Amino acid sequence: MTLTASDVRTAVFSAPPLFRRGYNEDQVDEFLDRVVDRLEDRGYLNADDVREVRFGRPALGKRGYNKDDVEALLELIAATFDTLPRRRIPDQNM
Repeated sequence: MTLTASDVRTAVFSAPPLFRRGYNEDQVDEFLDRVVDRLEDRGYLNADDVREVRFGRPALGKRGYNKDDVEALLELIAATFDTLPRRRIPDQNM
């Protein structure tokens, strides 16, 4: 399945099981904003970046996003990025 920017924008994550903390929501949302940029041909992420991303835990008292839900979406994003041509970061000296 190839994902679109709209698919990523509308992704919904469940809460982790009770008494468990998932991923920090702000960190996940910020990364997904970068994914959307890449899918709209504005960013420079690649599949390796997606596979290597790590998220912290939410603040105490917060549950965050369910890790399994986030990981499943990241797998789909990486597979989609594998099909895209790599973009080069522009040379800053030009």
